[in-house]
Amino acid sequence: MATWASRPKPQMRTMTSDLADASNLPDDLPNLPKQSLGFYAKLFGAWIGMGFKNPPIAIKEKLHV
Repeated sequence: MATWASRPKPQMRTMTSDLADASNLPDDLPNLPKQSLGFYAKLFGAWIGMGFKNPPIAIKEKLHV
């Protein structure tokens, strides 16, 4: 299991246009209103690295709402 220290540092915030008030966000990262082209490029690159596999998602129990 990965620890917080071993995870990569965030590079951007996305979907900030969904917030009621995005002015409270710090300026330490780019605050993008939507996903950028670079975001999708990195996502696609990760999928290539996975060999275009679509791993199953195991749901252990039902959510009762």
